[in-house]
Parts: sequence; structure tokens; C-alpha cells
Amino acid sequence: MKSSGVIDWSDLEERFGGDRELIEAIAQLFLEHVDRQISELSEAVHSQNAEAVWQEAHRIKGSLAQVAAREGQELAFELESAGRLGDLSQSLPLLDRILAVVHEAKAEFLRQLR
Repeated sequence: MKSSGVIDWSDLEERFGGDRELIEAIAQLFLEHVDRQISELSEAVHSQNAEAVWQEAHRIKGSLAQVAAREGQELAFELESAGRLGDLSQSLPLLDRILAVVHEAKAEFLRQLR
């Protein structure tokens, strides 16, 4: 599997013992749920609801960590922290960057796991 892009494929292989079927199952779960998670995060950011922002950012951070999308995980952590502090001044740019990572992660999974 390729190691460039937003997914750390070598980390996935190491964590799941090279079990391609398990990696595919994890990827499928990510693909099934990430759009809803992004929608909920986007709604929280656009409504400037700090509590909802940190909760939804925390959820997507976990999803991105599970699929070894480190950049997205770090961005979600930043947004989660901002929500916890009630400072959403950078929430829209962070959301845009998270959306870009999620879009690329989805594309990588679809390319790699055909």
C-alpha cells in the first residue's frame, strides 16, 4: 500500500498486523460515517456553538486517528481545544482544512481499496 497522502498506510498496516481485510473494514466504517460527522461538525461551527464544536471535533478526531490521518487528527484536536476554550475565531479555517483532509482520505481509501 502507498504511504503518501493523508493516510499513513504503514501505520495502519503495523497497527492491524498487515490484515488487509481488517484495514478494509476500518476504512469502510470511516467511509460510512465520516460524512455525517463532518455535517454535524460543520453545523456546530456555523452556528458558533462552542460546546457542540468541541464534542463533534472530538468525534471526528477519533475517526481520523483510527484511519491514521494524522494531519486531520491534529486539526480536529485544534478545533476541539478551541471549542473547549470557547474561542471559535479560527473555527471556519480549521473546518475548511479538516474538510480537505477528509476529502483526500476518502479519495485515498477509494483508490487503494478497490
